[in-house]
Amino acid sequence: MDTKRYSVHVRFYRPLLFILVVTACHPTTGPKEATPEEIATFFKESRKKVLTFVGYSGAEYEDKAAMLTQAKRILAEFDPAKTIVNIGATLDGIGAVYEEAKRLGFVTTGTVSTQARESKATLSPYVDHVFYVKDATWGGLLESTRQLSPTSTAMVMSSDVIVGIGGGDVARDEMLAAKQLGKEVRFIPADMNHRIAIEKAEKKGQSSPTEFHGAAHAVFSATDNQTRNSTEETPHHDSQANGRARGRADAGRPSGRITALGSRVSFRYRAAGVEWSTGAGRAVSRTASAVTTHGNPSGDARRPGN
Repeated sequence: MDTKRYSVHVRFYRPLLFILVVTACHPTTGPKEATPEEIATFFKESRKKVLTFVGYSGAEYEDKAAMLTQAKRILAEFDPAKTIVNIGATLDGIGAVYEEAKRLGFVTTGTVSTQARESKATLSPYVDHVFYVKDATWGGLLESTRQLSPTSTAMVMSSDVIVGIGGGDVARDEMLAAKQLGKEVRFIPADMNHRIAIEKAEKKGQSSPTEFHGAAHAVFSATDNQTRNSTEETPHHDSQANGRARGRADAGRPSGRITALGSRVSFRYRAAGVEWSTGAGRAVSRTASAVTTHGNPSGDARRPGN
């Protein structure tokens, strides 16, 4: 075999061999149902940092290539031997990051509501371990309470770093909860797919949307992309959590109380003219010119129908 042909073979087979070795050391398992506590134990026993990506799923991205470029930049900061990449298990939207993560040699996991199993949502072929969390919702804050759903509780409990690339209500709620717990949270603005959003509105008999940033953008772009000194947080006048949160409120961290098992969440968040608050399972974003109420979450990862 001449030197040129040998070089070509090495370049082609070396990445494949690396992935095979990683897979042998971390064998994949079939999807299984687990509680947030059991999922947290799995990650703890791995002794690795958990890097979680959240964003759009069925709502897709207007510029998917740009989203993947951002994801690759983030992945390059972490050591595949010491990091697990966790997403929402499904193939669409942010789930495209799985393929790149596997190519780089990361072990991959997916945490998703049992709603995905019941709706027969397509799972990514690049996810090594899938955990279904018994949940009547797809995630985020529960409709009738201020508690995180079981799925979102599992995501927040298990993650060391959460990176949101765009995202709707569920992504926003999870990132806010993670911030409250002092975890590292990063947000990268990204539009949902315009055509899909317009077609969805038309099917519902609604007027075509003109804003495609997603619910997470209203809170996190103001914090991450503008002066943090303009951030002011005011907790709701409610319970002992109010007093404890008051001393902890700082730029980019919502006040209130969130525990690992999804205790009551109650806070108001203001940054650069945008106010976000929770209450009875609803989130309200206010700007100087408009008021938008986010009731039923949409567009998030782990939500294939949106």
